[in-house]
Amino acid sequence: MAIQALSTTAQMALQPAGEGSAEAPYQISQLGHLVWMDETVSQSSNVHYRLMNDIDVAETVPVEEEEKFRGIGDDFSVVKFMGYFDGAGHSIRNLSLRQWGNSGGLFGTLGPGSVVENLALIGCRIVGSGGDTGAIADANCGGVIRHCLVAAYMGGVRVGGIVCVQESGRIERCTVTGCVTARYDPDSGEIYGGNVGGVVYELMGGTVTQCYSTAYLTDVSAFGSKGGFVWGAWPSGEMSDSYWDMDTAGTSSSACYVAPDAETGVGGRSSADMRRQATFAGWDFENTWAIEEDRSTPYLRAFPPPFYLSVLTNGAGRVEIDPLKAFYQPGEVVKLTAWSDAPGFVFARWNGGASNQLSTVTTVTMDGHRMLEAVFVMATDVSTVEELQAINNNMSGTYRLAQDIDATATAAWNDGAGFAPLELDGQRFTGIFDGNGHVVRGLAVNRPESAGIGLFSEVGAGAIIRRLTLVDGTVSGYAGVGGLAAIVYGGRLEECGADCFVSGEGRDIGGLVGLLRSGSLVNCHTTGSVRGRDYVGGLIGMASEGFNVVEHCYAMGPVEGINYVGGLIGTCEWNFMIDQCFATGPVKGEYRIGGLVGQLDPLMVRRSFAVGSVFGTERLAGVLGGLFGNSPSSLGMEPGEPAVAGECYAAGRLITDDNESGLTSHSYSYPAMYWDMEVGGKWHSSGGPNRLTAQMKQRSTFVDWDFENVWDIGEGVSYPFLRESGEGFRLNVVAVGDGHVEVSPRTARYAPGEKVMLTAVPASNSVMLACWTGDVADEDLRVTTVTMDIHKTVVAEFSPAIDIVTVEELQLIGSGAEYPENGCYRLTHDIDASATAAWNDGAGFIPCRLSNGGVLDGQSHQIKGLSINNPPHYPWAGLISGLEPKCVIRNLGLSSCSVAGYDAGSLAGLVFGGGRIVRCFAEASVTGAEFAGGLVGRLEGTIANSYAVGHISSASGLAGGAVGAVGWNGRLLRSYAAATVAGGAGGGLVGQNDFIAERASEASFWDMQASGCEASACGEGKSTADMRLRTTFTGWDFSTVWGIDEGVGYPFLWFTHLSLPVDTPSGCAPEYAAWAAAHTNIWGTADFSVLPWADFSTAWLLDERPAAGFAGSAGFAVSRFELGDEEILVELALTVGGAAKQGPLNGWLAVEGLNELGGTWETVAAQQPSDVPLSFMSGSASVVFTRPAGFRFFRPVVRMSGGGGTALRAPAPTP
Repeated sequence: MAIQALSTTAQMALQPAGEGSAEAPYQISQLGHLVWMDETVSQSSNVHYRLMNDIDVAETVPVEEEEKFRGIGDDFSVVKFMGYFDGAGHSIRNLSLRQWGNSGGLFGTLGPGSVVENLALIGCRIVGSGGDTGAIADANCGGVIRHCLVAAYMGGVRVGGIVCVQESGRIERCTVTGCVTARYDPDSGEIYGGNVGGVVYELMGGTVTQCYSTAYLTDVSAFGSKGGFVWGAWPSGEMSDSYWDMDTAGTSSSACYVAPDAETGVGGRSSADMRRQATFAGWDFENTWAIEEDRSTPYLRAFPPPFYLSVLTNGAGRVEIDPLKAFYQPGEVVKLTAWSDAPGFVFARWNGGASNQLSTVTTVTMDGHRMLEAVFVMATDVSTVEELQAINNNMSGTYRLAQDIDATATAAWNDGAGFAPLELDGQRFTGIFDGNGHVVRGLAVNRPESAGIGLFSEVGAGAIIRRLTLVDGTVSGYAGVGGLAAIVYGGRLEECGADCFVSGEGRDIGGLVGLLRSGSLVNCHTTGSVRGRDYVGGLIGMASEGFNVVEHCYAMGPVEGINYVGGLIGTCEWNFMIDQCFATGPVKGEYRIGGLVGQLDPLMVRRSFAVGSVFGTERLAGVLGGLFGNSPSSLGMEPGEPAVAGECYAAGRLITDDNESGLTSHSYSYPAMYWDMEVGGKWHSSGGPNRLTAQMKQRSTFVDWDFENVWDIGEGVSYPFLRESGEGFRLNVVAVGDGHVEVSPRTARYAPGEKVMLTAVPASNSVMLACWTGDVADEDLRVTTVTMDIHKTVVAEFSPAIDIVTVEELQLIGSGAEYPENGCYRLTHDIDASATAAWNDGAGFIPCRLSNGGVLDGQSHQIKGLSINNPPHYPWAGLISGLEPKCVIRNLGLSSCSVAGYDAGSLAGLVFGGGRIVRCFAEASVTGAEFAGGLVGRLEGTIANSYAVGHISSASGLAGGAVGAVGWNGRLLRSYAAATVAGGAGGGLVGQNDFIAERASEASFWDMQASGCEASACGEGKSTADMRLRTTFTGWDFSTVWGIDEGVGYPFLWFTHLSLPVDTPSGCAPEYAAWAAAHTNIWGTADFSVLPWADFSTAWLLDERPAAGFAGSAGFAVSRFELGDEEILVELALTVGGAAKQGPLNGWLAVEGLNELGGTWETVAAQQPSDVPLSFMSGSASVVFTRPAGFRFFRPVVRMSGGGGTALRAPAPTP
């Protein structure tokens, strides 16, 4: 392996040993001998030369014309080589030839009777700036070239891999790899354009037999063109049994020009086929050729593996090679990284057979000897936001970001319109912009009535934007809006990212690109929010026309639109490929919504996944899916035809009121695609099989997936993840509205299975948490956790709180602008609603409406005496008539209430799919004409941790203690009913179940004796005695949610039995109630109203996770904990368990603090061994310590004597 830059060492002619006869050929062993051959080429007729060894020319390019090795001989118009050159299985390596004003090649022209054979040119650069270039010879006029190998860089105006022009003669059993390019300027690295052929530029006569080319071919001028094997073929020339690699050549045409009656006799093959012996029928693989099946192209036995890799650099830059070795085995993959470290230079491209010619990071598969060149070109440095704006003056230039740029000032530019998207009189950007790994922070583009809005307005063909990230920016327009580029026409974006808010009222709105046409995005990402109307995507709004490629990309921001909305891409049309991508953000829309893609037409999607929640507001069939909003029905695909997707999965929640599908709304089946039906909440899927969450975390589930190269999995703890995304999972936490989220611990990556605590902090008491969106433990608690089993996005939605104090205010919910249907309401006190019995001429309370994310949070309060007496024809009767998708009623109790209507439930007549009721209870009399339930009349959403008691009846007989009827995908979780059920064939828990019985309920029960029902459409019936035993309710949380008076009463929600401090702030009651519930046995009381709020909240911070509680194991609890400006006071009180211990209970107290800088717990104050130990003989003990600076939270540590000498710590509070 060699890395090589152009150099300037002169070469002198040296006569070799030998006589020049067949028996005693001249012995060529160094570069000086080749120079001698050039000087004596006029005497070469019938002279024999033999290469005695490999020649590795490290530095061969002189400065001055007369000192330069120009090759052997001149072009066919002057002096021809007439001799016999036998390479004898040796190679010439790293030779650089520049023929200024002439043609280029090792030999100028081969004359009649000449022979060149058994020679390899490896890692060479051969450039003829004046005309024809061929690696072996400019021209063949009657000579024979056979058994030769070329792995080189060749450039000129007219270029062929072996020879440029063949007038006559033969080329037999030769191979070409490397790069064959049109006119090339080695000083600037620029290509100006011409014509190229893989093996021969122009075949005017003679024959070419059993040869092939795997060379990368390029022609960039308006008049240039390329032929995979030859550029032009004439009738007098013949080709047979020969091939070229169409993938690396970039053309499916063997010749650009074929004269009438000419026969090409060659075949284009894919790279994969070029590594298979069967492709080369009739070739002699016994004596001449050999191949490593699927790992190498055919190689001449004279030049066997291992293979040599040569990487050249042109311009100021360097290349890292991994692994770096002298030689490589067939099939070995080598990673190449181009670095443009020098000021004023950027990487432009790879010349040669790299897997990606334009990416700074690429790979090369060693299927033969290989040669590549990294080209670096001069660039204009951009150091300020003003210089960034000045790119408008030259949209074809080459630019490099020299440092991070603060663009926050742009918010005030142009009368508030901000930064002007980069364009010049409608011109597209066609140059190179290398961000060099820097960021542009705070960019503001505010043009809501304009189209084509982004940092770049339009990016044209050939343009490259790489290694640039926008952070903390805002980009708004009307249509065609993207954070980085509004529209990309054939350009390439690589290693780019955007953490910006992107919005538009029209179509084609994307986090990075609004509209992509015939372009490519590689290793790009977005984490910001995207909002638009139609064709909206987290990464790309719409991709259409031509062939588009999106590889190794991800989007982790929330996406919201109306039609055609996708977590990664809104809509894909025409030919398209998505490979190794994922989306984690929540997606919201109405029509054709998908976690990965909203709508797709002809394309390939493979090795990708989506785990974000998908929310559809309209009840439309067949338009919403966890992965694809719709699949390619327009393809006209029939069963058995090739699938367009594979090795994909979806594990995001579907929130909709309709019967939607997990993977795709289309019924076409895709191979090796899976859907987590537990997380999704939809127990069926089109497009692939359903699996339980546990199965989705087992490698054996994913049959035939590539877990060696592409996928990995934390067995039993994570979903499959892409290996290229690196170790650990990313967590993107987004706060929407007036508030923020505290994350603990906060790191860049999390281990599989690691739990992360999230605390939603409203900006003021007038703001409340509406909900969490994402895979969190509890969507409605201010403090929740997320388990990192894959990359995840969690959104905390904050909303202005509308306080409900009176029953009259309760009636106003959903009534108008001040009390909207999507408002977030909270009860600040218990409400006496008994007066509603006389309202509306006896009809009572009019059911309220909640829609589009509306919230009713009881905050542990109750509504007492509510009366609803709707006419029988009124559709839904309950406190809320119909609870629509993404709406919630939580932490609320109804007592002594009466509800009557058609479909009747005390809390809601109907809960649509995606609606939920959490931690609620009802003590009610409910009567329904059709369905009647103690909590809900008809359930298509979710009820969790709730119960109903009272009397339930239905004229149709469809009554249930908790729910009248469970619709498709409705679920009842950890809930119970102990209500009498009358009116016919009712059910103790559920009257009718339209869903799958075993999935409609989980750990839910009814009292068979109290209800008078032996049966239920779902759930498990128990006796009254069993319903009063904690052991009955397996899996229930009896520490923070539920309590029970064992053997005496039914389970109760803790908030109904706790008296909290009177000054408890709004919004905090549920969390603090849960904490207090876990400590009632420790503290010996359920009444905390006598405690000052400050003391209570400090205690809650000190012990936020009571399951590992300090007090329960130690035998004493924190009875007082005060943090003063200068002192810390800790008082410990003996518990009942501690008092029961034998012997004296003594201990020494210390305090640990959380270091604000290091994030570690350190002992900051402690009793010394000489101090008198703590004694609890009086029931309590206290110590005062000096409060140190630099620490945020504190916890006590007790070392006990007489109790085993164990150090006991209170659990850590949230930093």
